[in-house]
Amino acid sequence: MDRSFDTLDELTARLELDAAVISHCAKDDEAKRSQWDHFQATFRGLKMEMELTRQRLINAEEQNRKQAEAQADAANRAKSQFLANMSHEIRTPLNNILGFADIIQRGSISAADTAEYLDIIVNSGQHLVELVDEVLDVSRLESGRMQIDRQPCVLRPLMNDVIALLNQQASERQNTLTFGVSSNVPSVITTDRLRLRQILLNLVGNALKFTSRGSVSVECELQANDDPSALSNQLLAIYVTDTGIGIPADRLDAIFEPFVQSDSSTTRQYGGTGLGLTVSRSLAQLLGGTLTVTSSPGVGSRFAVTIDPHPVIDSMPTGVEASPSLDCPTLVDLLPQPESRRRKLLVVDDVVTNRRYLRLILKRAGYDIVEAENGEKALAALGDEDVDLVLMDLQMPVLDGYRATEELRSSGIDIPVIAVTANAFEASRQKSQKAGCNAWLTKPVDPDMLLDEISKQLEAVTT
Repeated sequence: MDRSFDTLDELTARLELDAAVISHCAKDDEAKRSQWDHFQATFRGLKMEMELTRQRLINAEEQNRKQAEAQADAANRAKSQFLANMSHEIRTPLNNILGFADIIQRGSISAADTAEYLDIIVNSGQHLVELVDEVLDVSRLESGRMQIDRQPCVLRPLMNDVIALLNQQASERQNTLTFGVSSNVPSVITTDRLRLRQILLNLVGNALKFTSRGSVSVECELQANDDPSALSNQLLAIYVTDTGIGIPADRLDAIFEPFVQSDSSTTRQYGGTGLGLTVSRSLAQLLGGTLTVTSSPGVGSRFAVTIDPHPVIDSMPTGVEASPSLDCPTLVDLLPQPESRRRKLLVVDDVVTNRRYLRLILKRAGYDIVEAENGEKALAALGDEDVDLVLMDLQMPVLDGYRATEELRSSGIDIPVIAVTANAFEASRQKSQKAGCNAWLTKPVDPDMLLDEISKQLEAVTT
């Protein structure tokens, strides 16, 4: 045959036509009739095989379709469950915030009750921020935009901070919380301190949440790294072991999938979004290691996280803090240094309540404040006032913070500009940096971090 066929039907039709021609030519020739009979038998076998092949292809296509539908349904169910969980996780703290704020607003309560209700409001707000951060982390990880900042890190104070932050949770669940560091672990490693802290808070927090009247231990040791492509021949291994409810063997892999917990009853009883372990494993991999688990229902679980510590350091390098402020949160110190009282700051934000909040913090810290509601008015204020630093919202009407900063820089004004934005994505940070901002903070604003950044920027100008 001198042509190709697009379908089995076309090939079958051509063979049947050839058979009819051969049959006509072989009517009066016995030898050719024998050949014809042989051809017919071969043709029938070929046609049967072709039909079987066609059916196998149809069956395979149907199986692939059903498998794809099943996977899509499973993904949709997981996302629907996640949205239901998120709705619960968001509405619960919102109920506390709005409810206790309403009680305070109505008055006729004692000072002690007011202080207690305010603590509940603050804690609920912090929980909401953590939820948003988890979702943003998943987005960054899936898009490959998660940034890792490896710096010298003092390990023991970091672990002490994690334990201190979770001690109250341990007490509330009547758990004992302990940790130990092997003698072979160096005092300083090289890693992303904040991401390692995030992993540990998640793992230890989970262990405490799923354990009641039991124990949770955190152990740390240095292991040999058999991966020849690794930057270090050693791995830092941290084990978080609990005596909690445990995880069924058939769910050990699923718990690392996004939006998934060990089962729906776990979500109802203990809460959570099902994103923490997904984020933690991905972060561990970005730090050069992994996250694994062994567990037995009713006995407990053991999570093992490893990271590549890069070159370990025997002593603290000059200029590296042994206990950085990010790892040891404190109450806002609103007493400024004497020279800070004369500084004038420009607060640019289109939302009145945002400006009012910043004004309260900054005035108590001793700064003079000028306000503007958009980028255009901010540029006008800079022409009229002797401003030392600008706090710039990025998304505003008339003239946004990006363009306002670009115009500010193009006019030759080189005072520090700190972006203060509700857009917590990395693209926003990069865009603000390109526009000329010196630093980038996300809302809700942490007063300690804000005042610390202002101090650093002003100090950099004067030195």
